[in-house]
Amino acid sequence: MNTQEMLASLEALKQHTYTPNSFYDGLIEYVTKLNSILSGDILIVPYYDPLTDVKLATMNAGDVSQEISVQIEDTEGNILDMFNGDIVVALVTSGAGVAGDDKGSAIESLTIVNGVATFTVYYSGTWVNEETTKLTLGTSASYLGFSLTAVGPSDLLSVEPVAQGG
Repeated sequence: MNTQEMLASLEALKQHTYTPNSFYDGLIEYVTKLNSILSGDILIVPYYDPLTDVKLATMNAGDVSQEISVQIEDTEGNILDMFNGDIVVALVTSGAGVAGDDKGSAIESLTIVNGVATFTVYYSGTWVNEETTKLTLGTSASYLGFSLTAVGPSDLLSVEPVAQGG
């Protein structure tokens, strides 16, 4: 029996049994999500507002932070709330500036719960004009035997360019 036949059978049972329809609705949703996972359509999707051309004085004052949300989704954008696990985080700056946690330490992993996680990147240290920060997300584990493909590097932040004299 393939997935479509299974879903059709569940829909028929839903119409012809005394079991509440909500039970079958939940089961159909679960089978659909499981099918999406088993077909390899698992994506790590970061959501954040890029910080572009941030003032150098603001960066060096240590007043900049950025919240990032990460979701494990299928190709239709549905959160795969069955996913619980750790993924690898890499924050890379192009200079001496520091992108890390609130203590200036590297953020190396992120715990996903029910397909979602949020973390904050704090920027500290000494920054220079045109310095950038990039984010890469991946995982060192697999889920139901499928590995999650790393995403990135994505541009998180750029410091203002050097002012041109004229």
